[in-house]
Amino acid sequence: MQLTSLTMQANYPTICDFYNLTIDVLALV
Repeated sequence: MQLTSLTMQANYPTICDFYNLTIDVLALV
């Protein structure tokens, strides 16, 4: 499962970054 997650993160770094950015923005608000 962990390997699959790492592979998905490697294939979709933009989605992970966008998700993290959204969390950061919500945290600031």
